[in-house]
Amino acid sequence: TFTVLATVAGSPFSMLYQAVSYTLVVRLRNAPNTRQRLRVLGRESVVVVIACLVAGAAVLWLMPLVLKWVLADRYEIGRSLLIAAICVGFLKVIASLAAAAVNALGSRADLVKMSYIGWLAIAVAVLGAAVGARWGLIGLVFGVGSGWLMRALAVAYIAAPRVFSEADVPVDAERVVAVASQRTN
Repeated sequence: TFTVLATVAGSPFSMLYQAVSYTLVVRLRNAPNTRQRLRVLGRESVVVVIACLVAGAAVLWLMPLVLKWVLADRYEIGRSLLIAAICVGFLKVIASLAAAAVNALGSRADLVKMSYIGWLAIAVAVLGAAVGARWGLIGLVFGVGSGWLMRALAVAYIAAPRVFSEADVPVDAERVVAVASQRTN
């Protein structure tokens, strides 16, 4: 059941997460000042929220059809579980906004901190899943979501000073992004 839930309900949010990660970095780096960076983040945030709402609505509408027609009712996934998966999906995508800001504007030290935060988020997610499992699959999903929430908040804490700074983009951040884009090509 969890695999079907993750595949059908989680996929749209994973795609949005990756899209934000790839597209926002360049636009933030090219924004010459705080005002422009806030404008870029504001526009992207609106697009992300709208896309997440559309994706969530599509998952709520399509999942029952997929379960019935494609999977021949072999799995039972209730509306509450779908909503839990959609909420965690939102957290993933929102976290990608802050991560993109750190990737675009952060220093090498910021990127290292973000890596540590990722590992800590995994620990929080595992602990959250263990605690949440007492309430079944819905609790497990929300428990894993606690790791995404912690990551979103911690990375936003690192990103905020960089977004509001009038300083230029660090040279080492440019190098890291250039290397990352070469790996994806």
